[in-house]
This record gives sequence, C-alpha cells and structure tokens, in this order.
Amino acid sequence: VKNTFQKRAADDLNNLAEDSPPVRQNDGVLVRMGMHPWFERITMAVIFLNAVWISVDIEFNDADILAEAEVGFIIVENIFCTFFTVELILRYMMFLRTWYALQDPWFMFDVFLLTLMIFETWLVPIAHLMTHNSGNSITGGASVLRVARVLRVLRTARMARLVRLLPELMILIKGMMVAC
Repeated sequence: VKNTFQKRAADDLNNLAEDSPPVRQNDGVLVRMGMHPWFERITMAVIFLNAVWISVDIEFNDADILAEAEVGFIIVENIFCTFFTVELILRYMMFLRTWYALQDPWFMFDVFLLTLMIFETWLVPIAHLMTHNSGNSITGGASVLRVARVLRVLRTARMARLVRLLPELMILIKGMMVAC
C-alpha cells in the first residue's frame, strides 16, 4: 500500500510539473549568466558587504541624507545601488512574463528594498540639491530625515536571502538568540 501511494504521489507530481508552463526563459546569455552559481555567490557576497557597509555608514556618517555626506559614502552607496539595480533587472529579464515576476515573493521583496534604496540614494539627494537653494527643502524636517535613516537599516533585510540559501545560518542565529 505504501509503495502504491508513493508511486501515485510521484506520478501526480510529475504530471503537475509537465502541465505547468515554464516561468523562466531557458536560453540566452542573460539566462546563462543569471543562473550561473557564481552570479548567486557574487550577489550574496555583495548583500553581505552591503549589510556591513550599512553598519559602517550608521556609525561614521553623520549626514542625515546622502547629498550631505562625505564623498566616500556617496560613491559606495551609488555602487551598491547600481549593482542591485542591474541585478534586479537581470533577474526580471529572465522571467517569460511580467506576471510571473510579480508572483515571485522574493523578487517582489527585492523590488520593495530596491525602491527604498533608489529613493534614498538617488531621488532624495536630487530633490534636496534642487530645493536646497530655495530655502524650501523637502528634506528639511528632522522627522523625515530620521525616517530615511531607519529605512537604511531596513535594507539589511536582504540578508534573509542568505538564510534561505544557508539553513545552517538560521540554526546558528536561533542558537545565538536563545543564548542571549
């Protein structure tokens, strides 16, 4: 009975896989690049470096917005924002249809985080520089600036992708939480 049940379940799973349409493209340079193990490793390394950079930024950057920060902070933030933008565009182009991308929870999570990052790295500084001389700065309120700094910390949520790929890391994190 057990073998019959297992065989039926396996057949149902195979039929389901055959009936569902493909979600991602199968060929092309972008697909090969995006599916390559090194692409995932490099992306995870950059996510980790970004989390470390956020802690450095919070500790040593006294500017409330990026436009007022030292040049080194501006350059590094733009490098990270550019990398994550290119990475997300590449992942989007691997989907056959936009609808499939919109149904992928990890893709939508990254879209949300990248939107926050683009807003903070490119849009707020541009708006600040455009309105700074008029005395009518949109970034003048202290509460708005505090919210922007808190949103910067939210970007570390990308580390959740590391936990998904490394379940052992989650075990270690839970162990550290229990120990504290």
